[in-house]
Amino acid sequence: YQDSMWPKMVSSPVKTRGEYVYSDISMYMMKEIVERQAGEPLDQFVMDEFITLWECAQPDLIPDVVLTKTI
Repeated sequence: YQDSMWPKMVSSPVKTRGEYVYSDISMYMMKEIVERQAGEPLDQFVMDEFITLWECAQPDLIPDVVLTKTI
């Protein structure tokens, strides 16, 4: 990902209005920004700042692997 996709995403041209095709690049960039600012992986940041803080017993966005630890 860091070696192949990231350089292509960062260097991809921005097309003129009306020629733009939907892309998830902004979400990949947001992930990188959050991880750099938080100093931890995105999944851990979400767990620490949202799930645990809100005391969610079984949030739907957490994979079953994590939920089995709480059972």
